[in-house]
Amino acid sequence: MEHIRRRIRPCCLLIVVCACAPRVGAGVEITTSADADIETQWTATALRLAYSTPQADDAEPALLSIHVRLPHPPRWVWLDDRPIPAERIQVEGDGRLRLDVPTGRHIIRAGWGEPPVLIERKVGVPVTVDGARVGVLDGVLRSESLQAFGTVDVGAVGLYRVRATVSPGVNPDSVGLRVGDTTVGRRFSTGGVLVSAETVPAGGRTAIRLTVRGEDLSALPVTGVELRMLTAATVATAVAEAPRGAMLIEAEAFARGSSAGYQVSPGSHTDTHGGSCVFSFLGDGSWLEWDIDVPADGRYDLYARIATAEPYAYRQMRMGTGRGVRRGLIALPGTGGWGHSADSWGLRQITGVDGLEPLELEQGTRTLRLTGVLANHLNIDYLLLVPRE
Repeated sequence: MEHIRRRIRPCCLLIVVCACAPRVGAGVEITTSADADIETQWTATALRLAYSTPQADDAEPALLSIHVRLPHPPRWVWLDDRPIPAERIQVEGDGRLRLDVPTGRHIIRAGWGEPPVLIERKVGVPVTVDGARVGVLDGVLRSESLQAFGTVDVGAVGLYRVRATVSPGVNPDSVGLRVGDTTVGRRFSTGGVLVSAETVPAGGRTAIRLTVRGEDLSALPVTGVELRMLTAATVATAVAEAPRGAMLIEAEAFARGSSAGYQVSPGSHTDTHGGSCVFSFLGDGSWLEWDIDVPADGRYDLYARIATAEPYAYRQMRMGTGRGVRRGLIALPGTGGWGHSADSWGLRQITGVDGLEPLELEQGTRTLRLTGVLANHLNIDYLLLVPRE
């Protein structure tokens, strides 16, 4: 069996295998807009080609064209563990096999002999929260992949550390994990356990999806998923009126935002300051940033005038720099409506109450970032930054 591994740059490149491959001159052309790692293995009757292209966790897969020159016309072609329909297999005039496949990390197998036997069985991956088992991810284990999914009751809303116990010999980079709307992208491996580098918001009924790519996966590649709460959500306090000395920042005056997940339309809501607001701010990972001019070094509290008919709307907050940075998960109690009447707006104190300490800010421009999580919508009229006396 001939085994070749290469890094492909964004261009067309022909990889020529040596004489122990099925035929001298057989090779792979790959065209892509980004770097790609490929690994080829030849046998007397088949080619196995594993490829990986850099891709952001939340990016939509694009198409990658792969050309393969085989010694004989293919009798079968698989993508991962699934046969590719015959009508999607193209053989060009020069005899090369062409496949348009999704970007990401996948395995192509093509052969001119008998197709392999697909081994498939149902499995369960246990899920624990703070040491207590709360459910199982139901999955299907195949020779080169595991796909498992389930919805479990995580319990209290908060920020969690996520861990996945990986079996010996399994590449941690081949493991994909999504908790709620959050893809666990940045992580590190220690002692056979894959650990999220950043906290993940979760609470209540939470969907968890686990995927693994590998080779000859006869045993379960991930034997458990665990969530450990680090901090509970801080519940903002309802206040009747704004304190003295407050700096007002219009919500619609944000500096940056995600490509979607919020709207601004002057006059769309009632009793808004300045005649406009941010509305339909989704809890799906959408985010907004405001650049705020802090007049002097000191301690400040953050308030927000909001409207939501949800029991709570949850937002991850980050503001400050260096040792003064504040991060947290904020639970904003509902106001009974969406801001189409004056009494459906409410002022909420976010810091300086139980949970988050006041913000320690230095003079100058400081950035506040709010990220929508845990599905619920939110409308924001304005923010207040209030100096502590």
